[in-house]
Amino acid sequence: MGFGMRVNPTKLDVSEWMNSSASRSRTLQVSTPYEVACYSRTANGELTLGSRAMLRTYREPRTPLDLNTGFDKFVKSNTVAHVETLVDAVKSQNYDISEKADIVTYRNNLNKITLTPYNHRDVWELDACRVSGTVFLDIRSTNEDPTDSRGRLFTYYGYKFEQVCCSADPSEGRIV
Repeated sequence: MGFGMRVNPTKLDVSEWMNSSASRSRTLQVSTPYEVACYSRTANGELTLGSRAMLRTYREPRTPLDLNTGFDKFVKSNTVAHVETLVDAVKSQNYDISEKADIVTYRNNLNKITLTPYNHRDVWELDACRVSGTVFLDIRSTNEDPTDSRGRLFTYYGYKFEQVCCSADPSEGRIV
């Protein structure tokens, strides 16, 4: 982990955090989410903080498209971004989180939190880490990877579709 920081898996006292956060603002202010940092991860799992080098643009796939192609060689990567990566990415941008943000999270995590009452299938846990008064949130799926052939196939379809629609050349590279 970068920046000489160690994140301990301790419990976050939400009421204590709310009281400390309240000193900054007497009323609740909700703002539009915005990007404060970014990073790229290579196919080998190496991180480049502050980089959009691996960001790809969506393009319509040519149809018909056979998502089964390559399934026999598919090995799912075990690369997962943890909350520590998010903390390191924000710190690498010299963003003053203590003054500008109460909560920092990956995009789409707030959707998962607010849709929880309506989603009875997906099981997940919330990791929280407090740094300089700011809470960093991370959603961790507790569903085991599908071991049945149908589940593995549908997982592969998602990776394959992303590869085809986000590469300049659909045969480019391997699926990660």
